[in-house]
Amino acid sequence: GTPELITQYYALELSPCLLKTIFGGVSDYFPMFGYRRRPYMFCGTCLSALCYLAMGQGVTTYYEMCIVSFLTSLFFVIAETGAD
Repeated sequence: GTPELITQYYALELSPCLLKTIFGGVSDYFPMFGYRRRPYMFCGTCLSALCYLAMGQGVTTYYEMCIVSFLTSLFFVIAETGAD
C-alpha cells in the first residue's frame, strides 16, 4: 500500500483511544444490570472477538478492513476502559 493508505489505516485504528475518558464516564453514570464495569467489559470483549472473526472470514477490500479494524479497536477500548 501507499504511505497515505497506511497512515489512514493507523489513524482510524488508533482513534478510539482518544475516547477512553468518555467511555469511563459512560460506564460510571450509566450502569448496566446494577454493575458499572463488568457488563461493559463483557460486551466490549464479545463484540471485539466478533470483529476479529469477521476480519478473518469476510473482509476482502481495504475499506472493509478499515471499518472492521476501527470497530475492533473501539470495542477493545470499551472493554479495556472497564478494566481500569
